[in-house]
Amino acid sequence: MQAPPIGSGSLVGNHHEISSSEQPENLQKIARVFGLHLQSLSQEGANQHCFMHIFEAVERGEWTKLNTIVEEAGTLRDKEGNTLLIQALHRRNITVVQGLLTHQISFNERDLKSNTPLHIAAEARYLDGVRVLLDHGADLFETNSKGITPLDLSFEIEEKISVSNNNSPALSIDQLADDYYKTFLDARSQQDIPTQVHSLEKLGDIPLSKSQYSQALKFYNAALALEKSESYSAYLFKKLEQVEMLFLTRECNAKPQSCTGYTRSHRQALVKIRERASEMLESDRPIEEILKFVTQAYKNRFSLIVFEAVEALGEPPTSYALMGLGSMARGEMCPYSDLEYAILIKEENLTTLGYFRLLSQLLELKIINIGETGFEPTSGITPSGFSLDSGGNTPQGIPNLYELIATPSRLARFQQLPFGNDCFIMANAMSHGCYLLGDQSLIKEYQIKVQKVLDERTESFGLIGSRVRHERSLFLLQDHIDDFKPDLSNTKERERGFGVKRELYRPFQAILGALRLYYGFQTTSTMETIKSLESKRIISHEGAQRLCNVMRKVFTLRLQAHLFYHDEKEILYHPKVGQLTDEEAVGLFPISDDQANTLIEIYKSLFPFHEAAKDFVENKGKGSLFVKNPFYGEDFATQGQAFDKLVQYDQAEEAFQQALSLNPNNIKALADLAHIRRTLGNAKDAIIYLEERLRILKDSPKQNSEDMAMTLGNLGGAWEDLGEADKAIEYYEQDLAMTKQIYGQKPHPSVAITLCNLGWDWDGLGEASKAIEYFEESLAMKKQIYGEKTHPDVATTLNNLGLAWEGLGQASKAIEYCEQSLAIYKQIYGQKPHLSVATTLNNLALAWDALGEASKAIEYYEQSLAMNKQIYGQKPHPFVATTLNNLGEAWKDLGETSKAIEYLEQSLAMNKQIYGQKPHLSVARTLNNLGLAWDALGEASKAIKYYEQSLAMNKQIYGQKPHLSVATTLNNLGLAWKNLGEASKAIKYYEQSLAVNKQIYGQKPHSEIATTLNNLGTAWEALGEASNAIEYFSRSYQMLLETVGPDHPNTQIVKESLDALTKKL
Repeated sequence: MQAPPIGSGSLVGNHHEISSSEQPENLQKIARVFGLHLQSLSQEGANQHCFMHIFEAVERGEWTKLNTIVEEAGTLRDKEGNTLLIQALHRRNITVVQGLLTHQISFNERDLKSNTPLHIAAEARYLDGVRVLLDHGADLFETNSKGITPLDLSFEIEEKISVSNNNSPALSIDQLADDYYKTFLDARSQQDIPTQVHSLEKLGDIPLSKSQYSQALKFYNAALALEKSESYSAYLFKKLEQVEMLFLTRECNAKPQSCTGYTRSHRQALVKIRERASEMLESDRPIEEILKFVTQAYKNRFSLIVFEAVEALGEPPTSYALMGLGSMARGEMCPYSDLEYAILIKEENLTTLGYFRLLSQLLELKIINIGETGFEPTSGITPSGFSLDSGGNTPQGIPNLYELIATPSRLARFQQLPFGNDCFIMANAMSHGCYLLGDQSLIKEYQIKVQKVLDERTESFGLIGSRVRHERSLFLLQDHIDDFKPDLSNTKERERGFGVKRELYRPFQAILGALRLYYGFQTTSTMETIKSLESKRIISHEGAQRLCNVMRKVFTLRLQAHLFYHDEKEILYHPKVGQLTDEEAVGLFPISDDQANTLIEIYKSLFPFHEAAKDFVENKGKGSLFVKNPFYGEDFATQGQAFDKLVQYDQAEEAFQQALSLNPNNIKALADLAHIRRTLGNAKDAIIYLEERLRILKDSPKQNSEDMAMTLGNLGGAWEDLGEADKAIEYYEQDLAMTKQIYGQKPHPSVAITLCNLGWDWDGLGEASKAIEYFEESLAMKKQIYGEKTHPDVATTLNNLGLAWEGLGQASKAIEYCEQSLAIYKQIYGQKPHLSVATTLNNLALAWDALGEASKAIEYYEQSLAMNKQIYGQKPHPFVATTLNNLGEAWKDLGETSKAIEYLEQSLAMNKQIYGQKPHLSVARTLNNLGLAWDALGEASKAIKYYEQSLAMNKQIYGQKPHLSVATTLNNLGLAWKNLGEASKAIKYYEQSLAVNKQIYGQKPHSEIATTLNNLGTAWEALGEASNAIEYFSRSYQMLLETVGPDHPNTQIVKESLDALTKKL
């Protein structure tokens, strides 16, 4: 529906008669050109008559005539004094607006209230009109009779009704924000850039009306990031700078300044810095030189921004200094690094604190206007880069906890225990800063006071303890060892993307920084710290050289990633490890074979360096592994771990086998080899290695109970892979008993994990209620361990509870737990793609599918698939293959069988890439699902071929042992033969399936057994054997009543079959 006119302009009015010759010359000329008769019209009527004809002529594009009367047409007004252009804006007629401006018939003539055309368009929020006027040079700062500019009008919030209910009252301001955000999301899904820009701009106006300046600017910057038009971009730049002016006038009582275009100039300066860094990298300049250049350039640029802010606020009330923190202090800023800094002041009182708090807020606004501050509601639009640290290492700190604006003495107190450990990230950053600008003596005073605090000795119960620096550094090291351990946790083993900062830079830098603190070095950069460690003979010359070379490689990869993404994003992927299409890898940083080898070299140093740090902590600073350590793992085990990280499983297996060949008692190599064999689907071999490892541990004179418990847990996992839940439970119970012996009554993560594993296997045995007991016990323990903190272990257990409830047919309850799990993961990982988030999305999909909501399930599967592809890139990966398989099942549930087959074929192809010719349960499952899909298409013969392949592979995997996968495939073969009219053959397969299920579940009633009993009933019915059919239907019905209850859809289906057949008899 066309929008109504936005003004009250009129094209006709009352008149009295006047002869044509008496009309003004401009009207006579218009009349001659268009053949108009004005004799019987008053002058006002003639004017309106000409006005109407000119307007319509512009609309029709009669420019041959119009170009002869440009000057005359420009003088026309309607009865309310509106020009043709203003009338066109009132009527939202963009064709006429564009035509009048292009042919210069009308441009900046004002109405009776001194409003320019841009005032009219801005006040009416006529975005198309605003854009065209700005394209033709309209001025945002011209004032009307009330002194208001078009830019002022652009900030006003309109009254609006809901887009979904035109009869509703006007929306509240919060409802209006929700309405605009919905419009933005819809436009984003449709790639409608103008609507996105308009919605984001309006979303910025709303927080601005509440004086939430930073949030407003984040929305405006997102709009600017999307905008393609130069003129509208210029308008948005002015709007950004105007917000700074509003902050100054409203919050600081400062004199308004004119907008000077400084925001754009800062952005252009950053572009040049990055271009220069790229040139230096390409010309093989030393990496230290490039880092030094980028850091100094960013310090200079930030200093300029600070000077602008101080000039706007006025003379500071006391001496001050800005101290750079983090990568700035180390001289290691990369092209898209963020900013960390603190403000030191000479005198601290309400006046000085008030001034510098306003200064820090103004600086925040100016930095946001650089356009590189990430913002969750607009994730993916605004890049991350030259922005303020979001973790609290800025003057504003963390609200209600601390701020980094104080005298040197006050700020130095943050190093004292226990505060330093409670906020150890900030305290660690504040232990080492660099001069940025201001009174340098304040920085020197601060550094002296910090060293004094760190050199103090702790005291407990009157006893003198170790120095603060020693306790702090050991605390930091312990945290870093746990947080940045190289690929040692199960989660990190499965994440195949390389995060350079998180996985390569931080593990080295964090350990080196803690050692710098421990020994009291006054070094700045990471390289200087390494050299100091060498000069004090804490590490060897060879070790120092190796660490320096490795850090150069790491820094190079960081810079390459920053410059590739134009963002503070550091994910790498190897393009040769997979055969997904190039389209699916768009936007990811592909590394060459040489760079892949570089990664392996880095890992060869990272593993021994991490082990040395661990030894240092365990021995309270007396560890000896740093001394004479070359930090280069030539051993096969280290090579194997590096290949495992690269998803090069065959090479990893070979390396681990070689390590074991060198020493048959190498318990680490046994564990590694067992892990890689399980990864490749060979759980039988894994059990052999784990049993040997357990034997060696038991025979060792120094038995390690923790190692033994871990081995028992891994044996449980291997038996679980084989579908031997009873045997898995046996090992997990031994694991549980041993971990309880080790940790006593204290809650411990190892105990909680084993409880979870037991829950899994009881769930696999169909004992969902028992599984839930274990999961709930595990959850309670994890909450004791982690308290109110969000932790991935808590989320994992909630996820498991969801799956168990789904097994009980309680899909709604399953969704409730999975959503709690997802919420925790999102708190932890934010917008970053993560395997745990992808897994939970997959599990939510499973639950929705169980509720019969296949469409909703597909939405979650698609989200899970997209995230897995972000994590693993082009590499074929089991999790991607599983999600493709699940999508195929969901599309089949929707009746889209052909689409289902497409996804299942993709899953099968990827699994074959991963596992080759080796039998694997994932391959067997997808073959079974392809059989189901072809059966649903009426291609029972084709289905049977897939079922037989699946059955053969399952038998290769599980041998003679009964397994649910074997029973399921036998059941499906029975269905396919029945569909071919071979009921007798179907019964044979059903009987075999029933026998396997009885071996698995014994005398316990189970829904799987009930399903096969029902299918036997249908087969006997097809043979005309009603009495046999009734017997099987009755047994199935009774078992379903016991297991899932009378309201379950399957129970009702069987009852209908039983009733119908009984009625016939």
